[in-house]
Amino acid sequence: AVREGLKRLEQAGLVSIHQGGATSVRDFRKTAGLEILGAMVVGPGGIINTDIVRSVIDMRATLALQVAGRAAAHCSSEDAESLFALVAQMKSAQDDILVLQELAMQFWGTVVGASKSLPYQLAYNSMEAVYSQVQEHLSHVLAEELRALKQYEALAKALQANNKTSAQKQAAKIVGLGSKALELVLKDLEKGE
Repeated sequence: AVREGLKRLEQAGLVSIHQGGATSVRDFRKTAGLEILGAMVVGPGGIINTDIVRSVIDMRATLALQVAGRAAAHCSSEDAESLFALVAQMKSAQDDILVLQELAMQFWGTVVGASKSLPYQLAYNSMEAVYSQVQEHLSHVLAEELRALKQYEALAKALQANNKTSAQKQAAKIVGLGSKALELVLKDLEKGE
């Protein structure tokens, strides 16, 4: 069990195992990947690290623009059909925030897939893994973003039309709603409310 645990820590870039069994701790800032973010968001005593959360929010906004732009260049008719089908499901579920949250994740997963970029896919997978750890706590915070159905539909149309500028504009509108809501929550946390 200890050996397996050390192997996983080595795979995460947190330790280095040398011949003969010597193990040294590595500087995670230089060696680890996104997969450790989830463990870093909530620190000792259950305190949320607002600086890390803000960085994740910034990264999310930047990635959304980049992914939407690339997806506009590579979106297939099948990708577009999937996106419109998800928008239709979102419209049907607009009163159920938890279902909307799951459909929005599927929507963004489809956008990432449409980008035909393995690095973006892997980054999205890591971000989704972090998000899944706090998803149930964020459903009502992100309600306005999740209910931005006109923007989701406009993003699908922009991708279908291979319109990079419009796709990035709509992606920015969607994630901007969530970023604003999350920032308000972070400020309340910092005030101790």
